[in-house]
Amino acid sequence: MDAPTVQIREYLDGLFHFPEAALSAEESRVATEDIVKFIVNRLFSRQFRRTKVHPDTQKDIEDKVKKSVESNKPIYLVICFGGYKHYWNPSYPNVDFAELFNFHFMAEWVAPILKVYKPGVNIDYEFENIVVPMVDNYPKRDIDIYADSFKALIAEYMTRAKPPQNFRINAFIPQELEEYRQKDYENRLFKRMEELMPKRAEEWAGISDDERKNRLHRTPKAFMWKGDKDLSGLSEKEKEDIMIRSKELIEAYYEADFELRGDYFVGGNHIPVLLSFGLSAENVGHWLTITAAKGSNVDFWVGRGIVEASEGRIVPRIVSHNQYDALKQKIKTTEGFKWVAEGSLLKNLKSIDVVATEDFNRLVISHS
Repeated sequence: MDAPTVQIREYLDGLFHFPEAALSAEESRVATEDIVKFIVNRLFSRQFRRTKVHPDTQKDIEDKVKKSVESNKPIYLVICFGGYKHYWNPSYPNVDFAELFNFHFMAEWVAPILKVYKPGVNIDYEFENIVVPMVDNYPKRDIDIYADSFKALIAEYMTRAKPPQNFRINAFIPQELEEYRQKDYENRLFKRMEELMPKRAEEWAGISDDERKNRLHRTPKAFMWKGDKDLSGLSEKEKEDIMIRSKELIEAYYEADFELRGDYFVGGNHIPVLLSFGLSAENVGHWLTITAAKGSNVDFWVGRGIVEASEGRIVPRIVSHNQYDALKQKIKTTEGFKWVAEGSLLKNLKSIDVVATEDFNRLVISHS
């Protein structure tokens, strides 16, 4: 077994060990004198966030941390994400190492808080999967497989990593929860979206060609043309109409969902957290925006988890479709976790793609 293989094995094993939190003397002093300040400083750590914190967001998070501390409740983080695996990925429709990298990164983010704040931290991964079949033409059965594999990974992580008792992560899937069924959430959501669509259509009809192109730039990449329905044979004009309809629907969804569940996202002590969506103009609430994993700017559900390896260096990477294609000829696959069964929901953790640092730098870094 060569040195990089040994290092890869040690790195992978470390993903299922909850990170240690060693505080500096200064951090210990702040935690003792002002626990709210300590927690806020950690949440805003430049190591994790992707953009400067908006003044309104800073005040809101400070207030919510203070509210949690005063009521002796966990810090409550809500990570809003798509709730599916992008169809380009060889891992589709199940989770892969990208999700595990994210879990470990989030654990590193909050570990110091867990050490000094007894109520701890609750992290909800809030799924938007209810609307993905409608908006992006994904088969519902594949969306459900992703949700099941995500929940299986949470269970595996919480068992194997042996986190502190004051740490929780949850797959928050509204349509699966009894309280949301009692409120008839799904039917009310779709009814309200339908009511909002004429307003959305009118707005889109009034924008310029340049604005339309700008607002649609991500939609073709997200849409599954050969999905629940095979729409790959449509004309370019028909495809553009489909993309506009998709965009109108997702905008209606965000508005309707917030009307129905706004209190979940921003009420009480809940702190909403975004990944790449937070960098867009659509982040009108200036919600806290963090990166998905160390050394990565690609969302975990859109990208594929691989490792960059060289002598004495292992770096987790979540790569995009284009990056993966650029690296494909240089990627080698090695054993991941032996305990993963061939056909299990976590089958994508049975092996992992590896690329040499030299190739990653040449084919990805130099082109970014």
